Amino acid sequence: MNEALVASAPPTTPPFTAKEGRAVVKSLQGTYPTIYPVVLRFTSEGWDSILDWGETRLAKRKGKKVFLISINSTLCHAGQFMVLVHEYAHALAWPATDKQADAEKFHHSPEWGIAEARLWALVGDEKPQGRAF
Repeated sequence: MNEALVASAPPTTPPFTAKEGRAVVKSLQGTYPTIYPVVLRFTSEGWDSILDWGETRLAKRKGKKVFLISINSTLCHAGQFMVLVHEYAHALAWPATDKQADAEKFHHSPEWGIAEARLWALVGDEKPQGRAF
């Protein structure tokens, strides 16, 4: 990914709505389920720089473990989509130890690369209706 994705989409491609983001996650989970449910949030707060686009963390919601995928809401639609696929690959490749430290050690491991490649093979030809990226 590069900086051209940041706020570079034409006005006809606004950022994801929360509903669109959840639909993408649901679609991904249908083919490649993660070991814990995925909770998605879009936020413009808490990013240190314009290059901080997203993160995946193990969290607890209502006492149960979930993957919390946060995406920078200032990105254009294509940028948000690319970051979502990237971050979902982290959830797929998450080590079975359930430890955040272990996940950070294998941040962009071969397992993560395989997971991301599988996701792009799945979504590579799909485009949300009415969107161009």
